[in-house]
Amino acid sequence: MRSNYVRRDIPAVLTIHGDADQTVPYEHGVEITKALVRTGAKAEMISVPQGRHGFPKEKLDEIYPQIFAFLQRNGVIR
Repeated sequence: MRSNYVRRDIPAVLTIHGDADQTVPYEHGVEITKALVRTGAKAEMISVPQGRHGFPKEKLDEIYPQIFAFLQRNGVIR
């Protein structure tokens, strides 16, 4: 993992990753999130069961409340 991406002083990072993604391995999302947290950065991950690369509108509608909660917790939105 490139260390210039994993620093404590970066903005909060929310990773949203499907566990059935055939384009970007799911483990990449897991590892970058773990590395950021270990460094002290604010980072969270939403795992999407059976999610492939890109999500249909119905799945996004389910995820949006979690996204907005993350943004609120991290002072991005009120």
